[in-house]
Amino acid sequence: MTSLHRLHDLVIASNVPIAGVPGAEAGDIDLHVTLDVARETHALQKRLIDGPLFTVFRKRDGYRFDFPDGTQFVIDRDGTSIRASGPPELAAIYLVNTVMAFVLRLRGHEVLHASCANIDGVAVAFAGPGGSGKSTLAACLAQRGFSIVSEDVTALVDHGDRFEVLPSHRRLRLWSDAAALIYGDAHALPWLAGTDWKHFTELPDTPDKRLELAAIYSIDDRRDAAPHVEYRQHLPQRPRRVAAPHEFRTPWPHHRERPAAPRRSERASRLRLRSRGCDRRRRAKLAS
Repeated sequence: MTSLHRLHDLVIASNVPIAGVPGAEAGDIDLHVTLDVARETHALQKRLIDGPLFTVFRKRDGYRFDFPDGTQFVIDRDGTSIRASGPPELAAIYLVNTVMAFVLRLRGHEVLHASCANIDGVAVAFAGPGGSGKSTLAACLAQRGFSIVSEDVTALVDHGDRFEVLPSHRRLRLWSDAAALIYGDAHALPWLAGTDWKHFTELPDTPDKRLELAAIYSIDDRRDAAPHVEYRQHLPQRPRRVAAPHEFRTPWPHHRERPAAPRRSERASRLRLRSRGCDRRRRAKLAS
């Protein structure tokens, strides 16, 4: 039986229900996912990424992710089909984060390694490397009644004069110390995939619309420099990409396969970073 889900505004048809991903009504399918298929065993030579967390290979008709625990994903070159081997519950964790970030890049989206909240009707993203506190901050905001738009993977739609954030899955993943800090007892939250890796909590709300991106806040490790605000503006007559603080980057194997960089207006190419030493008056002056 096919399960329909909606993730990052894509309608996904899966042969197995994907935990933590909202359901979808019947309609045009954007992405087909098949879990618990036979694992490919033949060797591939062209490695695009070779890191401790996973290895990405380039195939003639797409890409292959190999994880150290044996979980594997085979993705077609257009980002319309994913076949996964390994336990479905574990594969779903990789699917909604690392793998979907890769697929969204294949489909032309900019993707930030960030969590994002709805604050006063606009999207505010918190970007940072793994372990910097993105999910912890999102959980704190959720406890205070804010709606969480995306978790860990924030996909953007470029409209030229503005960016929109696509809603993501509804699970917050937390280390034990963060879960205990926020919820009082970490063991009150279930483990992901039944392992002692991270806990998770289900978000109660399900956003069904895109939100305009208002700001990106970096929560990377602080340097020794004094607190400051960094304001970057790239003029439209000389368009170039905004160097977002933490962005999922797809290693495009050939320059002709990579979509052309979109033009960005003056407003859309602003990147505002805030730190503790900046008061509201100064931020308002910079934003005006």
